[in-house]
Amino acid sequence: MTDPSGAVWRHKVRTAGPTLLWTRNGGALTLRLEGIPDRERARRTAESTG
Repeated sequence: MTDPSGAVWRHKVRTAGPTLLWTRNGGALTLRLEGIPDRERARRTAESTG
């Protein structure tokens, strides 16, 4: 992930269950969906957000 200045950072500890991240607006907006263990169902849910 990146912070507001564009610097890349990573967590060394996993802090969430199944998580899907995706971006919009050329990467200006990052969205996060947690808790859906089935990848295809998570993808369909993410696509349904518009």
